[in-house]
Amino acid sequence: MATTSSAPTPNGTATYLPLPDAAQRLGLSQSALRRRLRAGKLHGERRPTSSGFMWWVAVGAGAPTADYGTPTATPGRTPTAHQDGPGPTTLAVQAARAAEMATYSRELLAPVLARLEEQAERIGHLEADNAHLRARVAELEASADPLAQNGAAPEGGGRRPRWWRRLWWGVS
Repeated sequence: MATTSSAPTPNGTATYLPLPDAAQRLGLSQSALRRRLRAGKLHGERRPTSSGFMWWVAVGAGAPTADYGTPTATPGRTPTAHQDGPGPTTLAVQAARAAEMATYSRELLAPVLARLEEQAERIGHLEADNAHLRARVAELEASADPLAQNGAAPEGGGRRPRWWRRLWWGVS
């Protein structure tokens, strides 16, 4: 169990809990709780510890709280129940959310999948053309090379002397 403390607040006496415990009790993440502390929506104080400081958050009857309002429905989304504390959402709401997400994903990915199929078909055609052209190039090279046809080497060994031999010794 977490250590608690009581202290006077502007609304009376409140129970203070360490930030992780307060986040769990209020059903919020620790970062959301820190944001609300910075914004002044919740009352808390930093207390020194052996390794630095730790936030202690006022919870309970005497703790000042902000009115978070009622949740508003976003068009195209399943409204969720407003939760006063931690608690599981119903299975029906989760199933509706999952169905909406699946539909949205299909709608979002349909153009991408169509383009991917078109590109795969085009790649297949290009690979076939590439294989045909490689065969044609090999055929043309074989018919254009007289050495390959009769197996004879050109006159003079087929190689010209290097530039520096021609320069120093006058070999052509």
